[in-house]
Amino acid sequence: MSLILISIDNFVKGDFELNPLIIKILISFFCFTTLTLGNGIAQEFRSDNRSQLQKEDDINIYKSENISSLDLLQALEISGISIHKYNLGKFTSKCHLYILVDEYTNGEIVKTDTILNEDNTYHYYLESDTVYYIDYIDQIKVISKLEDDILKLQFVTYAQDFLYKIKYKLTEEGQFFKLRDFKETKWALNRKIPLLVFASSWRDVKYNYQRFCGVVNLSVGDKDTKLLLNRSPKYFEIYYKVVEYKDK
Repeated sequence: MSLILISIDNFVKGDFELNPLIIKILISFFCFTTLTLGNGIAQEFRSDNRSQLQKEDDINIYKSENISSLDLLQALEISGISIHKYNLGKFTSKCHLYILVDEYTNGEIVKTDTILNEDNTYHYYLESDTVYYIDYIDQIKVISKLEDDILKLQFVTYAQDFLYKIKYKLTEEGQFFKLRDFKETKWALNRKIPLLVFASSWRDVKYNYQRFCGVVNLSVGDKDTKLLLNRSPKYFEIYYKVVEYKDK
């Protein structure tokens, strides 16, 4: 009741925000009051068998039946958040698993960070059992968030969950950075397997503006991928390597 009174007071004073939750409470309160007082409806307890969606949004403010997964991903992208999942393929033996980041300036590697040095196994449990089981991971998930001059990368596997930050600088007016995924990400022994790049735009000398165009899904050895990266004066390549297992 206090929330409603505060909201009405703010409404009268002209100092309010159209918060959907407040609107929902006000509508529900006035509808209930009108029905109860006008029609003499009695109260009674009854198990609420409506769907979970109806319980959480009973007057359908959010029109969730019209919202697709694509809509949610686009909304996240506007907020600087994106989700990337990579299929590693099937492992049949224990291996070392490394995740690394190469920093490039004008096509040359200037720095390499090893951000994960583990193996490719994980443990899991079944509720009815008293032992734990071991299997091989088959995917890497990366959730990215762009904040000012920092790209946050949250890496998630069945065994690990860790954060890595890329700090970058914009060196020209209008410059920006973009993320691009690689298509083929299945593992191969002792090979560098790129997952994604974080690359800067470049200046179009003829028209004097920053651009970042070309291939969207990258491939190792592809001429369009090479062209895109050759044009970018600064980029970071995130990749993994699988190496034969040896005890540390």
